[in-house]
Amino acid sequence: MSDFGLKTLWPETASDTSIEADIVFVHGLRGGRETTWKKKKWSTLWPRDVLPKDINHARILTWGYDANIVDFFKPAGQTSIFGHALQLLSDLANQRRKEEEKNRPIIFLAHSLGGLVVKDALYQSHSEGIQPVVHNPRLARIKTCTIGVIFAGTPHRGADKAKWATIAGHLTRFVLKSPNTRLTEALERGAHTLERLQGDFSRILLGLPIYTFSEEREFPGNGIIVDRDSAVIGFPHEVRQQIPADHKMMVKFAGPEDPGYERIKNAILNLIEDWKENTEARQTPTLDVVREHRVNRLDNRSWSGTVAAESSLQGDVVSGRDINFGLRPR
Repeated sequence: MSDFGLKTLWPETASDTSIEADIVFVHGLRGGRETTWKKKKWSTLWPRDVLPKDINHARILTWGYDANIVDFFKPAGQTSIFGHALQLLSDLANQRRKEEEKNRPIIFLAHSLGGLVVKDALYQSHSEGIQPVVHNPRLARIKTCTIGVIFAGTPHRGADKAKWATIAGHLTRFVLKSPNTRLTEALERGAHTLERLQGDFSRILLGLPIYTFSEEREFPGNGIIVDRDSAVIGFPHEVRQQIPADHKMMVKFAGPEDPGYERIKNAILNLIEDWKENTEARQTPTLDVVREHRVNRLDNRSWSGTVAAESSLQGDVVSGRDINFGLRPR
């Protein structure tokens, strides 16, 4: 069975009407849409088995793509980060066709290379929204619906090539088929792809809530894979935390008592709660905000007064001149 594309982990019933948000998991280098998130083949898959018990009003999706560098039996996929990002956008847009899904909030949780794919996907979604000629509103909606991103061990500034070779688990010089060097080259320090993504992401998503998690422990035989300086983006509002595990194990949790799970879970809860509070604040007029308006009449008369919370007008008609009025809810 293919490990690529989107898979719904929870809820089991697609028609569940209590869903408030979509949480999308994106794996990293040599990962899988399920294997990345569990310690062993038959162990707990925490996004499916644990997270819904703490966050039961979200649909949990996991997305898979070809993140192998090499393959002994066939050529590794040659798709770039850009290509994977576009496919993620398309798959997610196709998953959100129903009216109740189209504008549902999205939270991305990405590990390692997956964070770069998510960054590029959000930039491409933004670009679809501003194209003067070719415009795909389905793809553009992904960015506008995103309420936060959680990055775990994402190399925003790259890492040493030798360390990525360790994660790959293969020596490419012994492989007869063609390896996908595009992915590893994009992950190296100073790579053009990283610089482009960092600049693009900063320009369009500076106000987006961001959580970045870095690894605390060394990967066996090769130390810290993505150091703290590379694992953070540098946004002023970014929440920076650490997980007591190495690069590979930092997203593999055995249960709710795992400190890494607790931190990730709280980050998701915070994003959802903050989104709800901001939505309520936008919908509720506040007494301490006054906006100036000018209402002109065709017969050279103007209206002066206040606007009540229910949008009814209160005031007097004045002849001969325009008078500003404040927007003050009762």
